[in-house]
Amino acid sequence: MKLLTSILFTLLLIGFAGSSYGQDFDETKLLAEQGDASAQLLLGNMYRNGFGVPENYAEAVTWYRAAAEQGNARAQYSLGLMYDSGNGVPENDSVAVKWYRLAAEQGHANARYRLKFMDDYGFGVSESDAEVVKSGIQ
Repeated sequence: MKLLTSILFTLLLIGFAGSSYGQDFDETKLLAEQGDASAQLLLGNMYRNGFGVPENYAEAVTWYRAAAEQGNARAQYSLGLMYDSGNGVPENDSVAVKWYRLAAEQGHANARYRLKFMDDYGFGVSESDAEVVKSGIQ
């Protein structure tokens, strides 16, 4: 089932052109509402970037959080970005670091980079986060 879901979302991403937005959005939202983390991530991306729907950062955060709480590393990273930039939520470096750290621990390269950057410049990084960076997530 997971393979089928992955294939579906790859096709949805490829198919984001012209009038297919509405149908893709409806299908994605239905799956997201059923708890599919990949669909929740995709829906968050759609809202963040205005793909097929009006851009809405707060709604993007809602869907990123739903997928992030299920352990989706890409959603954790995206949620970290939202807190890092203050898009859809109040800017909060400590919360951004929390989500970057969770994604980095799963091997997400961009999250590792952001966590290292935050550590280097002292943005929202606690001693335990600094230890994660020093222990090889760099």
